[in-house]
Amino acid sequence: MTDLLIADEIARGGMGTVRLAFRRTGDFGRALALKRPSGGGPGDSSERELLLEARLNAMLRHPNIVEVLDVGVDDRGLYLVMDYVEGITLRELPRLPAQLAWHVVAQVALALHAAHSHVGDDGEPSPVVHRDVSPANVMVGFDGSVRLMDFGLARSARDPLTQRYLRGTPGYISPEALRFDALTSAADVFQLAVVAHELLAGRRLYDDDDLRVVARRILDEPAPELGEGSEEAREILRAGLSKEPAERPTALAIARHAESERRALVRQEGPQSLADWLEAAVASVIEDKRRWLADQWTAHGVPSPSTRPPPPPSAVARPARLSRRAIAWAGALSLLGAGALAVWFAWEIPRTGETPASDRAATSSVREAPAPAARPFPGPAEPVPLHAADAGPSPTIAEPAVEPSEPAAPRPSPMRARRRRRAPAMDRPAPMPW
Repeated sequence: MTDLLIADEIARGGMGTVRLAFRRTGDFGRALALKRPSGGGPGDSSERELLLEARLNAMLRHPNIVEVLDVGVDDRGLYLVMDYVEGITLRELPRLPAQLAWHVVAQVALALHAAHSHVGDDGEPSPVVHRDVSPANVMVGFDGSVRLMDFGLARSARDPLTQRYLRGTPGYISPEALRFDALTSAADVFQLAVVAHELLAGRRLYDDDDLRVVARRILDEPAPELGEGSEEAREILRAGLSKEPAERPTALAIARHAESERRALVRQEGPQSLADWLEAAVASVIEDKRRWLADQWTAHGVPSPSTRPPPPPSAVARPARLSRRAIAWAGALSLLGAGALAVWFAWEIPRTGETPASDRAATSSVREAPAPAARPFPGPAEPVPLHAADAGPSPTIAEPAVEPSEPAAPRPSPMRARRRRRAPAMDRPAPMPW
C-alpha cells in the first residue's frame, strides 16, 4: 500500500467495497479501483473468495473484461487492484436505441465466450462461470467500451458448482440455480438473455419486490416474446430463456446473431456511436463524474494523464574558466611556435631578390624571331576583278626571311639556380642545435 493513494468510495455491495486509488511514479499518475471484501478481517472466508476471484479473473485476458492488476495485503486485510473504467453501469443508463442495444449484447456475449472457452495450463478445457451477469456488472465507458466486471461469484466448471444457498442478483438467477442443481456456462447464457430482453424491451423482465414471486416466475412461466429484431434473433433469445440448460445456445451464437442484427440496422438507419450517444443522453452525469475525478486528482496531488508535466529546469551552461597556468603554457607554446616558423622562413627564403648573372645571360641569349610581314589585302581603292580575263598576273607573296639565330646556351637546372639565389654563406644564420 506504500505506492497507492486511497481516495473516495466508488461503489458498495454485498461482496465488498470499491474505492478509487492512485498510483504515482514521478510525474506520472494512474487511476485504479481497489476492492476490499466485506468480511470481518484477515483470514475471513470472504478473503478466500476474493483471492479466488483474483485468480479466475487473472486467467482471462479480454478487452471486454475488467482486468485485475494486483493483489495485496495490509493491516486491514486482502485487497484487489483493478483497472479503473471511467464510465457508467448499464443499470444507470436510459433505454438504448435498438442498434446500440444489440451492440452491447454482442460485447457482453464475447466476454462470456472468452470465459467459457478458457483452457487450463494442462491444455484441458477449464470454463469459468460468472454466475452474476446483470446490468449492474456491465460497465459502459464514456469512450464507448463495454466491459464485464465483478467475478466475485465466478467458479471454474472443473469444480462441482453446487450451492447450498442462493447467491446472485434477484431477477437474473437461472432456473437451475433456483433448483440448487449443478451450474454450467448455460447459467450465464440465461442471465445474458434476460439482460438482452430488458435492453431491447426497455423494461425489467422479472420485476417484483417479493423474491419468492420472482423465483416462481422464473421456474414456471414460459419465456416471454420479444417484439424487437428479426425472427432469428427473437428465436435465439427465446431459447436462451429456456428452463433447461441443454436447450440454450452458446454465448458465441448469441454474439453472432446480435452483431448480425446490429449490421442490419446500420444499413437501414446508418451507423451510431455509443460514445456520441452517451454524450447526448447522459451529458450531466458524464460532466459530474469527470469533475469528481478531477477533484480527486487535485486533492491527492497526483498529476492526471491529461495534465502536461512541468518542463525540466533549464540548465544554463557556464563558460569554462582557464587557470593562469594554462594561459601561461598557451602563451609560451605560441611564442615557441612563432620563433620556429621565423627560423624556417629565414633558412628557406633568400634575403635578397637579385637574380644571378648566369640566369640573366641565359635569358638574354634567347632571341625572338621577327614577326612575319602582313600579306597585302585588296582595299576599297583596288576593286577585285570578277572574271579571269580581266585579272592580270596573280601577285606573288614574298615570305619574310628569317635570320638564323645562334643556339641558346643551356639553362641551368632549377636546383642549381636555387642554390645560387641563396644568400652567401657568411650571411646565413647559424644552424640550430636541434
